[in-house]
Amino acid sequence: TLFEKVLLKVQPHVVFTITDHWMQKFINDSPYRKCFKYIWMPPCDAEPQNIEWIEDMASCDAVLTYTDWAKEVIEKQSPRVKSRKPAPLALLQPRRAATDQ
Repeated sequence: TLFEKVLLKVQPHVVFTITDHWMQKFINDSPYRKCFKYIWMPPCDAEPQNIEWIEDMASCDAVLTYTDWAKEVIEKQSPRVKSRKPAPLALLQPRRAATDQ
């Protein structure tokens, strides 16, 4: 696949996606999966989560969530998921240039 070709050429240390399960499934299934760290930020807007999604989350090196609620939902379904707290809002704000002050 194109993904495997890019992996072989670029050889990334980390692959990070912010996407739905159906758009990232090929990453978990890649024969080169052990060659990079995979961080996934999936949407979580309902409970329970699909078992297949939870299994794929558990195979990631880290799972980021948008909210504390999503982190709790995912962890309640599987303690194997290495979830992280959402990023503080301050980190998501654009930095102002010195000339903007």
